[in-house]
Amino acid sequence: MDGLVLELQRDALNKMASVTDLLRKAFVVSKKLQIVEMETWIRNELYGYENVETTIPDYRKIRGEVKVFNPYRGWHPLNMGSSKIAELLSTRHIGQPVSELDSLVNEHQQNILQVPFAQETKNQIMNLMKVPLEPSLLVPQTEIVGILDTIRNEILNWSLDLESRGILGDGMSFTKEEKMAASKITYQVTNNIQNMNNSQIQLEQLKH
Repeated sequence: MDGLVLELQRDALNKMASVTDLLRKAFVVSKKLQIVEMETWIRNELYGYENVETTIPDYRKIRGEVKVFNPYRGWHPLNMGSSKIAELLSTRHIGQPVSELDSLVNEHQQNILQVPFAQETKNQIMNLMKVPLEPSLLVPQTEIVGILDTIRNEILNWSLDLESRGILGDGMSFTKEEKMAASKITYQVTNNIQNMNNSQIQLEQLKH
């Protein structure tokens, strides 16, 4: 029977294994090896980045096109008078649990996905329109796929690092020596985590 680390590698390479299930197995490994940095990251990915003090990783930044929905003509682009405003509104850091991202990719076959704005931002945008139509960010499905692939690659690289250090596990257990070896490693889950600016978006010169 393979140890947990080799199972983790196999699942990371298996595109049929969901990222949610992969994270759950990675959580078991991190918990048994008492690797706090990985455990914290995995918890955030599984349950979502809900805490306002929690930094959302930069790989969770998506880009799309801001459009408004006209009940008679469907979706059409929103004309924004400022390039700075356009940049702010067309990019988002999303903190939803990985299970929701998995569902978006697997249960929706559209190439374009709708990501709604927070109610406060939506109200700001609509208040500046001559005809208030509901805005939303429409993003390519590949943006969400990219997030899931990054997580999968992160777990694969971590499991390979554990193997290179002789940390494999025996079934569902790890030896005292393996736990000791894991405790001496300093983990940095990603190299591209950046702070997300949570400042209010001030919308000016927005014309529809």
